[in-house]
Amino acid sequence: MALDRRPITTYAVLFGTGVALGGARLAAGGEDPVPARPVATANWIHVLLAVAALAAGAVAWHRNRHATRTFLRRPLTATGWRELTRALLWRGGAPPARAARFVAAVLMLYVPLRAGVQVLAALDPDFTRAAWGGPTYAGAMAAHYLDGVLIFLAASVVLATRRVREPVPAGE
Repeated sequence: MALDRRPITTYAVLFGTGVALGGARLAAGGEDPVPARPVATANWIHVLLAVAALAAGAVAWHRNRHATRTFLRRPLTATGWRELTRALLWRGGAPPARAARFVAAVLMLYVPLRAGVQVLAALDPDFTRAAWGGPTYAGAMAAHYLDGVLIFLAASVVLATRRVREPVPAGE
């Protein structure tokens, strides 16, 4: 599966737009200072998520390297682009499946935008103080990027799921 410039360009533009939005937010100054709360940082949750993701990736890689590489590349291929655009145009499958694919497609577009915002906006201490993974820039970035990668991959799985053929009613 060869990489396709359309999804790569789209995700890069969304990331760049996010960086610009994050820079604007940083330049505008933060909101009222947010007091740090230990409960607000979900560091242990992210440690567990990271361990689970690494374990799942290692198992998948061990079982079938080719399938794992293909899965990871799929969102950046022509097939992944067709799945994304088809979902955004609300095509294919029964209404619940279309809705799930539409939400997955929107998430796949939101994740790079949000990741871009994080780059500069997170330089504001008030932005990361109560953030998951905060209160440091590195902690907030690690937590949010881990979340973003997992959401992006989960959404990719939803888009890649094959349509189930709807039964033809009797008499037709």
